[in-house]
Amino acid sequence: LCLEPKGAPPGPPFWPPRPRAAVRDQRSTEAVMATALASTPRTMSRFFAMLACALALLAGQVGASPNIGSHIVLIAHDYATSGPAGTLSQQDYVLGNSVLMADTDDESETINVIVYTEFSDEAKVAVAEQAIADVAAARGRTIAFSRLTSAADLDTALNLKHVLFLPEQANRAGASFATQAAEWNPTLKLFLQHRGVIIVNSVSTNDLTYELVGGFVQTSIAASTTGVALTAQVGHLCNPVVKHAVTNYTATTASASWGATTVTYGRNSQVYPVVVVASTGDPVAIDVEIPCNGHVVLIGHDYFTSGEADTISTQDRVLGNAVLLAPTMGNIHVLVYDQYADGRGEVLSARQAIGEVMQEAGRTTTFAKLHQWSRLPRALSRRVNVLFLPEQENSRAYGGSLKPIGAEWKEVLLAHVQRGGIVVVNAYSNFDRTWELVNGLVWTSIGGRTTQQLVSVTEGAEKHPVMRGVGAYQASDGSTDWFRTRLNVADSGATITELVHVESTGLPIVIDVEFPGEEPIHCSERFPPPPPASPPPSPPPSPIIASNIGGDGGADDSGAGGGAGGGDGNPSIKDQEVNVDVTDPALLPIIGAVVGFIAFVIVVVAVLRYMGIGCFKAKAKRGRGENRSDSGSREGSGSRSRSRERSRERSRERSRERKGSDGSGSQASGGRGTKDKRSRSARKGRGKKSGAGREPIEIKDVQLTEQLV
Repeated sequence: LCLEPKGAPPGPPFWPPRPRAAVRDQRSTEAVMATALASTPRTMSRFFAMLACALALLAGQVGASPNIGSHIVLIAHDYATSGPAGTLSQQDYVLGNSVLMADTDDESETINVIVYTEFSDEAKVAVAEQAIADVAAARGRTIAFSRLTSAADLDTALNLKHVLFLPEQANRAGASFATQAAEWNPTLKLFLQHRGVIIVNSVSTNDLTYELVGGFVQTSIAASTTGVALTAQVGHLCNPVVKHAVTNYTATTASASWGATTVTYGRNSQVYPVVVVASTGDPVAIDVEIPCNGHVVLIGHDYFTSGEADTISTQDRVLGNAVLLAPTMGNIHVLVYDQYADGRGEVLSARQAIGEVMQEAGRTTTFAKLHQWSRLPRALSRRVNVLFLPEQENSRAYGGSLKPIGAEWKEVLLAHVQRGGIVVVNAYSNFDRTWELVNGLVWTSIGGRTTQQLVSVTEGAEKHPVMRGVGAYQASDGSTDWFRTRLNVADSGATITELVHVESTGLPIVIDVEFPGEEPIHCSERFPPPPPASPPPSPPPSPIIASNIGGDGGADDSGAGGGAGGGDGNPSIKDQEVNVDVTDPALLPIIGAVVGFIAFVIVVVAVLRYMGIGCFKAKAKRGRGENRSDSGSREGSGSRSRSRERSRERSRERSRERKGSDGSGSQASGGRGTKDKRSRSARKGRGKKSGAGREPIEIKDVQLTEQLV
């Protein structure tokens, strides 16, 4: 889940080291890990990533990646005026927060907003733009506005834009936008596939601005709500439209409520009424989330040859447009499976064709290679937008059939397309059998060779995104058509569209299989509410209470137990609740870094000790006693042992001197000898009374010293 696929290009990590601004809440774990990787030296990033991944898996933070789709936000405010000077109203935040859902590579990137002003009031547009800019500035973002003054220019004007803003078109005088909406639908469909955001302002039946998105959402204006108390819908407080600074407010300008709203595009699209009338619950602001659809594009060209240098052939454009279906506004990540492909032929030529189309569209692409089919489940993670399967002309080395691989890949590919991923297949003949890799989703087979035959766009497919800029052309060498294509996934809701066909036979040469995106995860599941706040800490103990700690166990003034004899006068640290959520994604990189550093130090020390390098080598040569006496405490212990040894030596010398003096005295004088004998007996008595003689003490000391040593 976390590591780079084998064969990733050198340079920046394949994992984009940034959280996506529009989906940072939905992909909190991925954003935290990506940030950790970006701030970690590359030599250790793999190690720390594994630790962070393991912790995330244990915490349940990493699972099936959600389909983060596009948004159509319906706001029934006309924004004739904004909040008081120098302030931002909650009405302004509803509009500004909607714009900030834009899909950008990072939060430092400028959000490009195009405003359709053909039939709008310029004064209201200026107020709305100022509100958006102010909200963005308050949240640390920047906005760049551009104008669309003619509906006919939408296709070119919408390129590289994040947000399409449709303010109230009051100067239309109640005329319908149905025809214009039908012309816009193909362009808006691709815009939504790229996770674009469309914002509609409408307050009456005179402007009908909402009809511009009629190909995706059917709704109408219900009633005026000007001056009515509004509130954020309780069930959707986590929604990005109202999550920041929107609770309860009264509309400052003309407002309305929406009638019945239904989504006509996307099998699993969802409608979230985020702002409603407080008294009736009628929606005033609606967030329609549309999951991005996945695609399997079958192209009957092997791309051994491409167009001339610095030129884009029609055949190249088909491949490039298929890659441009990727559900992102930013850099497109392409995973190339080349285990049985010709890396210097078809793969290189196809990559060149894709790069030229991307350059023309102003987009960037990152390629990574997959050399082993069994590693696809790990490599095809959520960060991969496109899986490219070039012609596997050397598949005979596997046994001639790729069906076993396709069967193993079925669930992985299905999950990929359901979260909006793209799969592009190139094939030419029965020798490569590349199409069998996707037979788990789409069953098809090769028809006949169509080399140098005239092919043209199928009727009704002219406005398909893959056909942008594509007309009739002559198929190059290494081309074929498809035969008997059908779905192989029950109840998937997928549709098959033939895009290009051979004019002589009518058989398709380019096919698009579109899979509906999976149902988006509600925001409450993406980022659940924080745990309830812990109770406030107890006040510090007074001197009287503190004096009872460890006392006689009596109760203090608060009724708590006293010291050791009863309950503690004050709760100890172990008795207090510490509310630390170890599953919080924000803690994962910190925990991973700490655990990783400790493990790294342990491994290094173990290796150095094993190899006997530096100070570890010197310590290894020392004896047991010398090694212990290195520290200050052990030196003190050794000096005390030597002091006791000298004391015992002096005691033995004094004992020998007394014995010698007693013997000489008894020989010189008998009387005195009797007296000395009596005194010695007395001394023996005193020694017995004390419980130990001198010799036992010396023996005991010697034994104790040996134990210490």
